[in-house]
Amino acid sequence: GNNKNMNMPPQQPMAPSRSSPLLKEIETTSLYTAIKGEDGSVKEIICRQRSATFLLPSQDPIGFKMYEATRGRPIDCRFYDVVYTKRV
Repeated sequence: GNNKNMNMPPQQPMAPSRSSPLLKEIETTSLYTAIKGEDGSVKEIICRQRSATFLLPSQDPIGFKMYEATRGRPIDCRFYDVVYTKRV
């Protein structure tokens, strides 16, 4: 037979569904620094951002154990450098 799906990559099995989703909180902290030009005016603002993801307490026993295991520490932490420039 002529199978049109023969070259398709195998699909990954879906993750098992949970009775209740994990609750997460995202916290973003930003530090801004103004960079001045030779004339003293602000020519750009640089920003260092930290985004941290925390688990929140859950009614689900497995979710609650995962929350307890984190001991208030983030489960994911990312840093971003952002530059704002002034259009003239």
